[in-house]
Amino acid sequence: MNKNNFLKASYPLFTERKYWLIYAILSGVFVSVFLIFFKPFGIKETTNIWFLMGFGFITLLSIIIVSIIFPILFPKIFIEEKWSVIKQIGWLSLIILLVAFLNNIYADWYYGFNPTFWGFLTFLRMVLSLGIFILTGLTTADYIRRLKNYENSSEILNNQIHSSIHKISDSFIELADENQKDKIKVSTNDLLFIKADDNYIEIHYKNLNQNKKTVFRNTLKAIETATESHLFRCHRTYLVNLKKVIKISGNAQGYRLHFDDSDNIVPVSREKGKEIKDAIDHL
Repeated sequence: MNKNNFLKASYPLFTERKYWLIYAILSGVFVSVFLIFFKPFGIKETTNIWFLMGFGFITLLSIIIVSIIFPILFPKIFIEEKWSVIKQIGWLSLIILLVAFLNNIYADWYYGFNPTFWGFLTFLRMVLSLGIFILTGLTTADYIRRLKNYENSSEILNNQIHSSIHKISDSFIELADENQKDKIKVSTNDLLFIKADDNYIEIHYKNLNQNKKTVFRNTLKAIETATESHLFRCHRTYLVNLKKVIKISGNAQGYRLHFDDSDNIVPVSREKGKEIKDAIDHL
């Protein structure tokens, strides 16, 4: 994998607030303890401890702003299906920039200085010396670990799929819009998956060996109830007929489901990873 492909590669997006809150608290405590006990960057022994603890609090606050508040304010940017290694590094770099900026303002306020660009660069250098290599290294290492894990697991799942006999009873599923006016009857041998798209659903299926798509106004939850045990909820926006899956691939974001003679690829959310393993075991 060359450098450009690696940076554009899919990467899992973590927006869980609990995770980031814990990370923010630990980072703030680390900064406070490090400054108080090691006195780096020319900090004097007589420097007020509460003042030094303020840098830790600002670090905590900066991480919360970028990692928790930003995803709430800009949901169209933080989309897991479009998240990549370069976006993850950029997100973490934004944390570093905000930490440096706010800490610079804080120090200037404490000492009575006027904020300057050069002062910001000084704080940025200090923050970078502490954080950039750790953050980038952790991102890269975590990406490689997840990629290998899902690639290895997908090979095992593929063996299970190929060894199982995909016999589907010749039954039909009736799908309708929310008003029960427009309906379609699809054989369980032809239905591939159903995708939610805002207030609509896309029904993907085979008809005379051709890939077809029908769109209804309805919710995925209502369709999930109507189809009972025929389909598996692999993602918040997808219901899939596992018996029509011919291949499972894996990247750092998780598993991907492939179908015969179809360019459509269905993602599996991370929290559904174990469930889909169990579901495939019972095919």
